[in-house]
Order: sequence, then structure tokens, then C-alpha cells
Amino acid sequence: MTTARRTLDLAMSETTPLTGYDELIELLNAVPTILRETRRRKRMIMAEAGQEIGVAASTIMRWEKGEAEPGIQGIIKILRWAAT
Repeated sequence: MTTARRTLDLAMSETTPLTGYDELIELLNAVPTILRETRRRKRMIMAEAGQEIGVAASTIMRWEKGEAEPGIQGIIKILRWAAT
């Protein structure tokens, strides 16, 4: 299991909530990796992932490359999508 997946599992766990600032920063830093790994696990192209998350394929590409960062709503959508 990758660090990004463990971070996602921790963030989505109802029994183990994020307890500190450091954990939140770790989660936010892992978002591009979580997005890329989840998209690959689901065998989706960027356009398909974008459609499910509600953004353009170019946005997915920029998020994955770290060229742009999603806002809080984007992060929530990514994490919910990745948890399914």
C-alpha cells in the first residue's frame, strides 16, 4: 500500500479522524498522488476522471502534475471519488 493510499484511508476513516495540523498537511500534499493512483486503479483517462469529479481533463492534468492546486471543494470531491 502506498503512502498516499494510507493517507487517504486515514483521512476517510470515521474511527480515526485527522488529529493534527501535520496530518492535514500530509493529506493535502498527497492529493496529486491520490488522484493519479486512483485514476490509474480505476483505469480511467483524465477526461473520465474529470467528468466524475466535475472538472475538465486539463484540470486533472494540472492537479496531478502539481501545476495547480484544487480548492477545498475540489479536494473534497477528489477524496470522496477516491474512496469509492
